[in-house]
Amino acid sequence: EPLTSGEMMGFPVARSEAAVATLLEDGHELACGSTIKASASNVEVRVNGTSGQYILEAEASIGKGRHGIVQGQCELQRLTISDERGGTPTDTYIVPSSGTVTLRVAWASKYGQVRVSHDCIYTMLPVAEL
Repeated sequence: EPLTSGEMMGFPVARSEAAVATLLEDGHELACGSTIKASASNVEVRVNGTSGQYILEAEASIGKGRHGIVQGQCELQRLTISDERGGTPTDTYIVPSSGTVTLRVAWASKYGQVRVSHDCIYTMLPVAEL
């Protein structure tokens, strides 16, 4: 179940533009809506605009598999991140072979309302189309 609706910690989940999760290829940030080569190997995911502890979610349209956030939970779809790592943390991401990837981040202030970023969607360009 995606982190996009319902109730968490006793409050309805609220959408927010305060934070965003994006992909980086070879260290360069890719704008939401970009196309990325399915063969890309130096890809990371980064969260901007929130601090403390938060959950990063990466949902692939082709379902679960050998793609996703390296060391992520829920079959590589989610990762709990803490700013204690320092700086703006990035995590390695293995891109799927086709379809789209939707990134979002969820966070809350202590035990307050959970906020979820707007979706950042990337389209995979299959290797055969390169």
